[in-house]
Amino acid sequence: MMEIYYLNARGEKLNLVEWPYRIQTGDILNYKKSYTFFNASHGGVIQGFNSEVSERNVVLTVAARTMDEYYNSLNHFYSVVDSDVVNLTPGRLYVNGQYMRCYIFGSEKTEWEYGCNFLDNTIFIVSGNPQWVTESIKAFHPVGSDTGYPYLDYPYDYDYDYAPDIISVGHINLDHYAPCKYLLKIYGPAINPAVTIGGIVRQVYTTLEAGQYLLIDSRDKTVKRVLNDGAVLSEFDNRRRGTKSIFEPIIPGMNEITWNNAFGFDLTLFIERSEPEWR
Repeated sequence: MMEIYYLNARGEKLNLVEWPYRIQTGDILNYKKSYTFFNASHGGVIQGFNSEVSERNVVLTVAARTMDEYYNSLNHFYSVVDSDVVNLTPGRLYVNGQYMRCYIFGSEKTEWEYGCNFLDNTIFIVSGNPQWVTESIKAFHPVGSDTGYPYLDYPYDYDYDYAPDIISVGHINLDHYAPCKYLLKIYGPAINPAVTIGGIVRQVYTTLEAGQYLLIDSRDKTVKRVLNDGAVLSEFDNRRRGTKSIFEPIIPGMNEITWNNAFGFDLTLFIERSEPEWR
């Protein structure tokens, strides 16, 4: 049985395969890429493929035992999905542990009758990057440090490969057919922290105090330092510049990772597919 649910940016979950919400059908498992081409004497030549902004829809049955539960279920669903729309904070639609960042921005109700405690609700979904993501997280820490990782506190439950390397030279194997975007989370204290992945130096010229951490996110090309009080400072202008950008994706296969053993960090790979893997 598939596990399908929506998780909004506030961490509120809507299970779409258990009452009061039960999915009937939809096109969320479909995909269609756009392409560019030019005409040549021997015919058309395909230049490339792209995943553009995409709309999907899902038909849900909403039902409950009493009218109060029915109305509460409808109101709860609306408040969970509309909070993302109002705040422009995409939620995540999960299918078997893989998610697509998206908004649920519309609803069309049928089979609705006065006094009845059920209806069919077609919800409309839009994604700016219609890719299904599996996250793979690996933690690295300096030699001789405590391996308890009290600082690891993830806001979501991920499927991940967690295998710390207690050395300053490590490896990560990307078992995928395409390069992947990544998130590098470096824990303070550290001065001008640098992590070399696959021969590319990912460095930021800044100072992290104890309890602070640095986020290098290649998805949206941001560099942020998070202070102890939760304040966030941009460190984008302090990133290392060179022939290769620090935001270069991680290539498939075995990648060597080196750092100066002065700090710990987590590396998250975002493995993307146009349709979720069937499991």
